[in-house]
Amino acid sequence: MGLLLERHGSAGKTVIPLEFAVPAGPVIVEAEQPGDAFLSVTAKARRELIGDPLLQTYDRGSAGRAWAFLHSGRPSRLVVKAKGAWTVRVHDIGSASPLDGSTVTRTGCDVLAYDGAAGDAFVDYVKAVDELDTDSIHVHLLPAGSVAARDVDWPVVSSESARHAFRLPGPCHLFIRTDGTWSMAVQRVG
Repeated sequence: MGLLLERHGSAGKTVIPLEFAVPAGPVIVEAEQPGDAFLSVTAKARRELIGDPLLQTYDRGSAGRAWAFLHSGRPSRLVVKAKGAWTVRVHDIGSASPLDGSTVTRTGCDVLAYDGAAGDAFVDYVKAVDELDTDSIHVHLLPAGSVAARDVDWPVVSSESARHAFRLPGPCHLFIRTDGTWSMAVQRVG
């Protein structure tokens, strides 16, 4: 499937109805802006917030990629608040960035797919500098075959710049949520 929706807009508040068949499991929401301005993307199903916000940035370029679990039978929408031009895309989970034998390095949020055997993962995290010192890293893990938000585990939640180790159960999807810079590698067992 891949790309499910793409929308472009300008400054202000825009509501984007998600009028496609809701896939099982999460979808990937991606946002970017060509200039340095405020951009925030939140997902809603009826009145319920799915993420508060999923993505937010003040910087030119990518605001990152986040996952959202949409609910079949409930009208879902994205709410974009921006002070400049923007692009938002929604992809199926098959568009996750691969986590294979190499080290993945990013700044900000991303969704990864791991297809290997059980192993140990290492994420090196450098906190983003802001006036309030509020950045942290959250690693969310969804085992392969699981499609419900209740199946998500959080093996890393930290506000410390450090190396964090955790166990991968085998094939899974990972959502790394942070404003900081991180790199992840996997050491397979056996």
